[in-house]
Amino acid sequence: MRLLVLSITLLALVLNACGEKKTGPVAIHYDRDTCEQCRMIISDPHYATEVRDQNGAVHLFDDPGGAIVWLSQHDQDTAHTEIWVMNMRDGKTWLNARTAWFLPTGATPMDFGYGAVATAEDGAIDFGAFRTAILANRTRGASQ
Repeated sequence: MRLLVLSITLLALVLNACGEKKTGPVAIHYDRDTCEQCRMIISDPHYATEVRDQNGAVHLFDDPGGAIVWLSQHDQDTAHTEIWVMNMRDGKTWLNARTAWFLPTGATPMDFGYGAVATAEDGAIDFGAFRTAILANRTRGASQ
């Protein structure tokens, strides 16, 4: 009986280790997945954003500004929360939002007006300044 319990426990641990990863971004199904904040379909990979909360659940967004508003509304911005933004330059490379830079871009899917880039450029702001700017102007875009 002990051997059976031990075998089942070991099998459960192995299967759990093979399950969904609990860190990093996941694939977005463009033109099918919807934004957690505005519920619109995510279509433009240049502004896609993901939040992996402290429980490991992934939340998808069509605009990095929408993710910031959602985080503030749901008290989810903790040390264990991961925020991933797509590099607007290529629409293919995920960046850690906390170390990315944000450039004013004009039109974005929810009109927050910022896109993420990997390195500092003229006019780019860091994550803290980006978050402050979005929360100061939260009536734009995601107030619906």
